[in-house]
Amino acid sequence: MGRLGLDVLFDLDGTLVDSRPGIRRALLEAVEAVFPGRDLGGIEFAIGPPVREILQRSLEETSPEELDRLEVAFRASYDGGAWRESNAYSGVHETLAELRRRGFHCHIVTYKPASPTMQILGELDLRRYVDEVVCADSREPRFRSKAEMIRYLMEKLGIPQGKALYVGDSADDWSAAEECGLAFIGVEYGYGTFLQTEAAPRSIRSLRDLILII
Repeated sequence: MGRLGLDVLFDLDGTLVDSRPGIRRALLEAVEAVFPGRDLGGIEFAIGPPVREILQRSLEETSPEELDRLEVAFRASYDGGAWRESNAYSGVHETLAELRRRGFHCHIVTYKPASPTMQILGELDLRRYVDEVVCADSREPRFRSKAEMIRYLMEKLGIPQGKALYVGDSADDWSAAEECGLAFIGVEYGYGTFLQTEAAPRSIRSLRDLILII
């Protein structure tokens, strides 16, 4: 017997949770640990991609060895407690609860590693709304892309393309959804990189609006 109801896949950072304060704190602490005394005032971090990519984009002429050290220092800070500086966006609890009430299956697909992901979901009382959580390190070897993670979840649960959609805030989320044959809905309140594209997809200003269009 096939699955009943639509499967809704969510990105985490910038979609369900605003984790910028903790990520920024951990990034600054990592830079200070590896490059003590460096002027951090002018550094801008593009939150959203995997942390190594964030650091590589933000710090010019950084060697692979230095990036390794930065990544280790970031993980020590973030996993050590900076993850607590995360908040659920307005309407997230109500929307997820309503989706579950209506028979939808909710899942999370995120680049964030499993340990801080599950801690955040527990701390913010979001885990109870979600069936499956797929993180970059949910298997060995690690997933190479978000599209690969989505395909893994669809194959695991037997989700047909026409019975699922992906909700996210980045151009990468949109691209991954298209690659996997899923409809995409962008959230405008998050980190919003999909809005920088020439032909923006369907978008919502609040997660509550999701209830109105699916």
